[in-house]
Amino acid sequence: MRKRYTIAHEIAHFILHFDKIEKGIVDREDNKSDVMFRSESVSSNDEYAANKLAADILMPIPEITKLLHEHKPKDLASIFQVSEQAMRIRLEQL
Repeated sequence: MRKRYTIAHEIAHFILHFDKIEKGIVDREDNKSDVMFRSESVSSNDEYAANKLAADILMPIPEITKLLHEHKPKDLASIFQVSEQAMRIRLEQL
C-alpha cells in the first residue's frame, strides 16, 4: 500500500514540478534504488503539494465523505488501498 502512495507522490511531482526535475528520474538496472525523484530545487512546499495531490488521487474527499459514516478508518484504508496512517491523516483534513 505504501508503494501506491509513493507512486502517486512521484506522479504528483512530475505533474506539478516537471520544470524542477532536472536529472531526477532514476532508472537503475541494478534495482538498488527505489528513489524516482530527487532534486535540490524542490522545496518543502513542493513536497507538501506532492503529498496533497497524491492524497487527492488515492483518497478523493467526495468519495471518502460518502463512506465516512458507514465505515471505520481501518475499513476506509482497506477500501482505498492505503495505509491506516495515510487514511487517518486524510480524515484529519476533512
